[in-house]
Amino acid sequence: MPLVDPTDDSTIRFVLEHFRFDPDRNQRCNVVVAAYDNEAEFQVAFAEAQVELSKRQEEGSAESLERLSGRVLQPDYSRNQSERRSAWRAATHGVHPSPEGG
Repeated sequence: MPLVDPTDDSTIRFVLEHFRFDPDRNQRCNVVVAAYDNEAEFQVAFAEAQVELSKRQEEGSAESLERLSGRVLQPDYSRNQSERRSAWRAATHGVHPSPEGG
């Protein structure tokens, strides 16, 4: 299954995430496992990962809190997300988020 870059904002991505402890962040969070360019490949990978996670949980090598999830990221998702964050920050400071800055 060909993988795609989960940060490639030019294409649609089906992103597989694993909620687990992330030692880099020292907290539990969703960690990107892989990204696919079509839903069928994502579904196969999700099913395989779910079987593996269930097996590891039964063995005790994975926490019971761990889970898998997926989401679809549309083209320009990251850019749009950044623009929404900027607009929210401006609004919370009483600044109108128009291009004129008014």
